[in-house]
Amino acid sequence: MPTHTLYQLGYYDHQAYKDAMAKYRQTGKLELERSQQKPFRYKDALKLRYSVISPGEIYTYNSATGTWLDQSKNKEFLRDRLDKGIKLKVVGVLKPNGKSRTNALMLVSAICHP
Repeated sequence: MPTHTLYQLGYYDHQAYKDAMAKYRQTGKLELERSQQKPFRYKDALKLRYSVISPGEIYTYNSATGTWLDQSKNKEFLRDRLDKGIKLKVVGVLKPNGKSRTNALMLVSAICHP
């Protein structure tokens, strides 16, 4: 699995990824700290948990001005929303077995949920 995917999934420190990307935009050179990275195993994926909220849930209505305020920078507000969000956990990992004639690219969009 690509390293950047593991950062985006939260397996590796997300802040380190954001810092590396900010530096990349300035210098054009991507440097990810590899000494801090633990090896990824599929059983580790089964420990991942997420909380999902609707994009509209990051806004609050200001009745005095009749406008909606973006709360995406308000960590306390976001924590509260995420605590109330839909809880997701990884329950399986799809990967080609090497014997199949099926194109592995078909698995790219195979995120399944009930």
